[in-house]
Amino acid sequence: MAVTALKDSWLGYDADTGALVFWDGATYRPLEEAAGYAASAHMHAIGDVTGLQDALDGKAAADHSHAIGDVTGLQTALDAKVPLLSGGGRLKYQQSFIAGGTWTRGTGERYVLVWCIGGGGGGGGAAGGASGAASGAGGGAGGLSVKWIDVSAIASVSVTVGAGGAAGPDTGGNGGAGGTSSFGTHCSADGGTGGAGQANDTFQQIVAGGYGGNAADGDFNFTGGAGAPGFRLDALNGIAGRGAAAAFFGGGGNGYAGNSAGQQGIARGDGGGGGVVASSATGRAGGAGSTGLVWLWVYE
Repeated sequence: MAVTALKDSWLGYDADTGALVFWDGATYRPLEEAAGYAASAHMHAIGDVTGLQDALDGKAAADHSHAIGDVTGLQTALDAKVPLLSGGGRLKYQQSFIAGGTWTRGTGERYVLVWCIGGGGGGGGAAGGASGAASGAGGGAGGLSVKWIDVSAIASVSVTVGAGGAAGPDTGGNGGAGGTSSFGTHCSADGGTGGAGQANDTFQQIVAGGYGGNAADGDFNFTGGAGAPGFRLDALNGIAGRGAAAAFFGGGGNGYAGNSAGQQGIARGDGGGGGVVASSATGRAGGAGSTGLVWLWVYE
């Protein structure tokens, strides 16, 4: 059979008989036998196929009012996209505790993301004297604990906020340690330790900054940064240590040169800066550490 295929079509022209033929996937056949065959491309609009739209509508209701759990694999796919809120909902509100208290769950609240930050350690003091210098060290920052908690069966939680460590006295005493912050027994963050103070003298000496506080029981636990050491350079000069900056919040108290008291920690959980005495001056106290924080993100 000598057949000329028509352009972009499954039809052909039989040169021997002058009849139209069609390709059935294996051979050309007379067009009258085409009943029951369909083009492989199926390039019809839905509306051109009688009954197709009604059939599709019967498979999927127009309002798609299925529960997520009724659609196989949908919940798993959503959880993979938003793992933090797996099973949770929208953020309802945030609440900050800068002093101890009690958090009480409201109607419909299901999850809480908790940030606990311990109090910062105080900066060390610098003793005065008639012929020397002194430089206190910076206090350590409070630790940070972060935890995602299902509170759907919890009525209330006791909240503790760690106090900032006391400033080292102007007699050259050490700074005090910061207190522990906690959200019930769910997670906690210790305060930083105080920076070392320094006696007045004429020789070169370095004193150590306070250690950062630890954290426990969170999904993520971060140790606070250490305070900077204090440097006495000679009988006339010194550089006080800077207080450590708390994790993610920054800004520890400054430590100065010359004759100056240490600066208090700036952000929540920061360590205080050390005091400094130069050129036979009066003693200077360190800076107090900053109070910690318990920060809640509450979800419905």
